[in-house]
Amino acid sequence: MTRKFMTRYIDCVAAAFVLLYLYAGLTKTIHNAEFFHAMLHSPSIAKYANLLSVIIPLSELTLALLLFIPKTRFIGLIGATLLMLSFTVYTISIYSSSHPLPCTCGGIIQQLGWSGHLILNITFLITALLTIILQIRFNDFMIISRSSRKPVEYSRQTIQ
Repeated sequence: MTRKFMTRYIDCVAAAFVLLYLYAGLTKTIHNAEFFHAMLHSPSIAKYANLLSVIIPLSELTLALLLFIPKTRFIGLIGATLLMLSFTVYTISIYSSSHPLPCTCGGIIQQLGWSGHLILNITFLITALLTIILQIRFNDFMIISRSSRKPVEYSRQTIQ
């Protein structure tokens, strides 16, 4: 893989997460009462619905911002991966339970159904993990000049 390809790949993954989390966070913020009431129907999170109805949209919007800014992208990617992991674990628990529960996502994503959610979440999770691995490897060999967005070679001796 060339450095140019890796840079563009990382940018595309970050952009996909920005769109996903911006959309989800804004939808949950705008329709917060519906989001809150949907969480009340889930036995595993009902007692935390007040807190989660604020923290989840705020986290999604914060992560979208962190992923948008090149300087904070890696931290945002780690956060996005952790949040997606928690969504995936929750989705697996709902999908495997015998009680059909309403989706708390809102918007278009709500129309996916639980199997669609699971596929979407696993796809984003695997993509995020791959991107983190690539970015770690990528940063072992180069840094990105923030002014030109072009790769700049460096040696480890120069940095240490």
